[in-house]
Amino acid sequence: MKSGLIVLSKPKGLTSHDCVEEIRKLLPGSKVGHGGTLDPLAEGVLPILVNEATKLTPFLADVDKEYVTTLILGVETDTDDAQGKITQEASIEGIDRDKIEEALKQFRGEIEQVPPLYSAIKLHGTPLYKRARRGEKIELKPRKVHISRCDLISVELPHVTLFIHCSRGTYIRALARDLGRALQCGAHLERLERTQFGPFTVGQAVTLEELRKSRGEVEKQMIPLADALSAFPSIQLSQEQTSAVRRGKTPLLKAFDLSLKPGKVKLLGPQGELVAVAEALHFENVQSRMVRLIRVF
Repeated sequence: MKSGLIVLSKPKGLTSHDCVEEIRKLLPGSKVGHGGTLDPLAEGVLPILVNEATKLTPFLADVDKEYVTTLILGVETDTDDAQGKITQEASIEGIDRDKIEEALKQFRGEIEQVPPLYSAIKLHGTPLYKRARRGEKIELKPRKVHISRCDLISVELPHVTLFIHCSRGTYIRALARDLGRALQCGAHLERLERTQFGPFTVGQAVTLEELRKSRGEVEKQMIPLADALSAFPSIQLSQEQTSAVRRGKTPLLKAFDLSLKPGKVKLLGPQGELVAVAEALHFENVQSRMVRLIRVF
């Protein structure tokens, strides 16, 4: 069975797991997973991993993401989005574009962010949202995240639309909540679209309906495994080295770029196929580099 990654345009209303189940129906017998969970309220780019591509999950965890989101000022909810119960309302009189622009400055760069109480983060093995539904009082510690861009697209009060480029672990719902508090009126997330996940953009994405209409040609929508790791430096292997790596042998690569920095690299076979993810190890004054195999495909 073919392996690869499908860039899915997740519709609003479905969970990420629902989407995985839909793909399993279209590819019976295949192993299917996803990278980067999206809430049911959210839509946009959801990487679907098929067969060997499911091994990519840990290597996709640290990619940056981009979002377009619309917030509603003046209303806070217990879930920080439009699906929750209203917990507080306040006037937005006096708030304008200039005040929003000024408030946004504190949400750029490395910031500390308290995750939403209704999230899948586990505390002592139990997801926070389950504890929240039971009415438990939980004190969450802030976590460091990085927001490269937080740009104001439009203001049509009470609606505010933003473009965000951020690191792993950033909660856009929490950003909506915190921006509202910075403006002293409260806010919650109304709409969220993920427009980019690592190298994959919404322009590449296919819908579930398009996949259903493909009449058994879903595999044609798969992107090769190597393309999912475009940020990783690559090392080209010979056929002999490829065979050795697939037998679990670590290659000594005497001829490859000595300037390669220590870190994760992808090992490619003669046809450009992903053979393994490895860690390049650095040795001073040695005219070769060793790699430590992490995952073989």
